[in-house]
Amino acid sequence: MRNFCPMNYHTWESVPEDAKNLDGKFELLRTNTIFMEYVHARLHAQWKRTRGKWSEHWKKNGGKTNSQLARSKRKFDCPIQEWNHLCDYWELEKTKENIIEHKEATLDELNSKGITITTTMEHQLEKEAIKSVCARKKTIQSAWEVGGGPVLRKKDSWMK
Repeated sequence: MRNFCPMNYHTWESVPEDAKNLDGKFELLRTNTIFMEYVHARLHAQWKRTRGKWSEHWKKNGGKTNSQLARSKRKFDCPIQEWNHLCDYWELEKTKENIIEHKEATLDELNSKGITITTTMEHQLEKEAIKSVCARKKTIQSAWEVGGGPVLRKKDSWMK
């Protein structure tokens, strides 16, 4: 099945029917409807199991916290092109989830303070959530931040 149905589809339903079609790809003992339904169910289960194992491998190797490390530790039985495609997908999903969580946490906080959220405010909160989740973290802060005055850095801890 691995040779005929790439794993870079996100759901079994999105796999094209021609990839699921077994005519001429395998030598089957029977081709009646009931048997073929069973074969397709088994292929679906195997496809999901393989995707699940690869996803678990990605997560165990830092996919949720260090996607570059997880990407570099490709599962041995996963072709490079498929692995890169799946990593892109999983990273995108993780990013979307983080943006939604960040936005909802901010909305909950404002709602608990009794603040009415307008459409403009919600749009601004979403932009801030995207910026917060997607922007690269600064490793070193400058001595001054715009409009904020001096900022103590880790190496300035002796001043405290």
